[in-house]
Formats: sequence, C-alpha cells, structure tokens
Amino acid sequence: MSAESSVVKDPQDTRRPRRRSERPFAWAVACGMSAYGALAGVRFDRLFHNPDAIWEVYTVGQPRAREMFGPDVMYAGPNFEQISYGHINCLGCELAFAPDSEPMYTSLYGSLAEGIRALHKPVDWAKAGLMPSYLELWTKLRGKFSGHDIGFGGFRAQGPITTAWALRGHDFFLDLHDDPPLCMEFLRLVTDSIVSFRQFLLRVNGLGAPNGAFVTDDIAAMIRPELWSELVVPILDRFFRLQTSGERGAHIENLIPDHIPFLDTLGLDYFDPSPSPRKLPERNFEIWIQHLKK
Repeated sequence: MSAESSVVKDPQDTRRPRRRSERPFAWAVACGMSAYGALAGVRFDRLFHNPDAIWEVYTVGQPRAREMFGPDVMYAGPNFEQISYGHINCLGCELAFAPDSEPMYTSLYGSLAEGIRALHKPVDWAKAGLMPSYLELWTKLRGKFSGHDIGFGGFRAQGPITTAWALRGHDFFLDLHDDPPLCMEFLRLVTDSIVSFRQFLLRVNGLGAPNGAFVTDDIAAMIRPELWSELVVPILDRFFRLQTSGERGAHIENLIPDHIPFLDTLGLDYFDPSPSPRKLPERNFEIWIQHLKK
C-alpha cells in the first residue's frame, strides 16, 4: 500500500444527467459515542484519543442508551469520536482539544498563492499530522473490542468549500470576489487533495473503489445561489467524478430555496438538509417536498 498521495487526473468533461431517486422520504434516529459518553459521565474530549475512556463509554453508556431509547434507535459500535478535520490536520492545521469540547483548528494559508504552492506538494498521509497517532489508536481499539468490526473513518475530511474556508479562514469569502480564477484553482487543488486523502483511507480499510460518494459541505450554503453555477457546482461535481460513477449524496445545512434546484444539477441521489435556521423548518420541509414532486 503506497502511503503517498496519488496524482489525481482531471475528470472528463461530461455532463451528468439528472438522477432523481424514486426513494420515498425517510428518517432515522441514531445514537453514537457522544451520547454514550454523556450517559456514562465521561468528559467529551477524552473520546477523541483515550482508549480507556472509549472502553468505559461503550461498555457503560451504550447499555444505558439501549435501556433508555429502546429498539427503534440505531446504535453505533465502539470507536473514537469523529474528527472532521483530519485532512486539514495532515496538511498542517494544528488541532486543539479543549476540555469537554469538540477539537478546534487554526487556519493555515495566508494567501491563495501560498495555499496553491503548498497543495501542489505530495503528502504522505500515513505520516502526516496526527495520522500516526490515530492509526495507533485504531489498532488499540481493535484489540480492546475484538468482537467488533471497527473501520478507520473517524479521522476524516470535510467537503471542498468547507475545507477551503478552513484552510484560508474568513478571507476565503473575499477570495471568491477578489480573484475568482485563482480561487477556482485553489478549490480544484483542495478537491484533489481531499480525494487523495479519502483514497488513502480506503486503502487503510482494505477497500477498493467506492460505489458512491457522500460529501459534507455546510459552508457551501454560505455561497449565494447566483454563484453556485460557476463555483460550487463544478467543484462538487469534480469531487464526485474523481471518486465514483455511482450514487451521489450530500449533507449541506442552511440552504435556502434558491439553492435547491442545483441539487438536481449535481445529480444527487439523496440529500440530507438537516437544520436550516434561515427558514422555518416547516417551510423548508414544504419547499423540499414540493421540489421532489416536480
């Protein structure tokens, strides 16, 4: 298994047809390590790196969750709590683990040019950032929980727009207007880096090419709909096409009605809207269902 990031070729410039799924609207309730930790009285930040705390949380908290919530809830298996910033940590963003809190990061690139230069360099994902520590933690957890099939996926990447914002900070929103061509080059390189990172995770888990891909990209909702055709759609389409010709899914919070038609342009097979504070939940649900019926 090669640890170095692979060179990602440009995707073919083909138009993907609309792929509206015929699946009915569905919902599910899941319970995972963070809920187990609350029920077991274990401090949240310990779930990201302490194998003894993870053992306690699962062996104490999970039975309490099952007793409290019953059989209609899905219960996650044991693992370290998910970190959404694994990819940017491997690029150089420092992570801080405050007591009883999510990990936080520091932005990395002071300019688009700096980011572009850095992203052209290959990355040995197996040795970058905290990856060695998490691969070691994964090994320990598989030993502790030998009866469970524990995959390595909790040290993960965000979607391209969110990642670009994380790497550049709030200046990213100025980049969109100050130098659109350079910003698009940066976004393409960010996307290729994410895909390379995800391919590394597939190899770690002994998996081949995926049958589909799912993107989590909440910051995409902060790009006004008028810019989606030229900015967001090409980048998210690149994210999908570089990985799979199969199903496409997305989680993007806080979209507004004018964003929704672009989900068809992307050819999504399923979409998780989650909360949208800029509109009443009832209104967002109504808009989404009306769009599905078209």
